[in-house]
Parts: sequence; C-alpha cells; structure tokens
Amino acid sequence: MAKAPRTTAPAKAKAKTAAKTASSDKPKATTANAVAKPKAAPTTASSASKPGPARRLPKAVGAGSPEKPWLKSYPKVVPAEIGALPFGSIGDLLADACKQYASRPAFTCMGKTVTYAEVERQSAAFGAYLQSTGLQKGARVALMMPNVLQYPVAMMAVLRAGYVVVNVNPLYT
Repeated sequence: MAKAPRTTAPAKAKAKTAAKTASSDKPKATTANAVAKPKAAPTTASSASKPGPARRLPKAVGAGSPEKPWLKSYPKVVPAEIGALPFGSIGDLLADACKQYASRPAFTCMGKTVTYAEVERQSAAFGAYLQSTGLQKGARVALMMPNVLQYPVAMMAVLRAGYVVVNVNPLYT
C-alpha cells in the first residue's frame, strides 16, 4: 500500500506564524537599521609616539558585525583593525634591531656570546648566499639544527632574504 505524500502546514497556520513573528517585540536586523560602526578616536602625534601599553588603543570597531563575528570575543582594549606597521617584513624588523643594539650581546651559548652586530653581519652574508642560489621570493627553507648560535643567524638570514622558515626539529627525525 502506497503512503500518501506529505503535505505542508495549512495556509491558516502559516498566516498565524507570520503574524506572531511580525508582531514580536524583537527588532529585525536589516541594513536600514543596522548599528553604525563607531569611528576610532583620532590619535595625536604625541599619543601615537608613546611606546607600549601606556597608549590608549581605539575601541573594537564593528564588534557586532555579522561579517566578522570573532570581533565579539575581542577584549575592549583590542582594536578590530591595526594600522600600517613601520617595517615591511620581520626580516626588516630584525635588521633594524641589530643596528639599533649593535654593541649589545644578542645570544650566549656554550660560553660564546655574539653581539647584535655580529648576528646582523652573519645573517646578511648567509641571506646573500641563499639569494645567489636562485631561490624565488617566498620559497620555503627548512632549518634543522639544535639550539645553537647558528640557528638565530640562519633564521634571520632566511627571513631577510624573503623566504619562509620551516622549522624541523632534529629530535623528531
């Protein structure tokens, strides 16, 4: 015996449901009445130049935005957008830090200490060698070595040369 096909709810039931939904107290989210994103407070030259957490950060923008639901979980002090960073890459940041702190000790391992100037010089030389091999910008370079002084030099060289560091731990081979 064949079963009768399923039918949808009667039209009267649909009309009642629609009327209840329309008369509910909850406002509907539409583009016409969506919450406008608050503008970030303008920063003055003196406040923008303050280092560290002493500077007030703008409030999270668009925290209720349906396109960016993760913003709801951000603490109020974390901005939704960040401005342009002063360095073009991590390699540039490291090279600048090495020049700024050139005479200071950078790393010590097994009784040997190297300065930031030495790290900068060695990483520049190794980075130039890597570029001379013909690797394309963005190529992945695996580094497999223990925690020795050569590791930060090699890592900085790879980043400065425009490549991606792939860490390989020798203990898991």
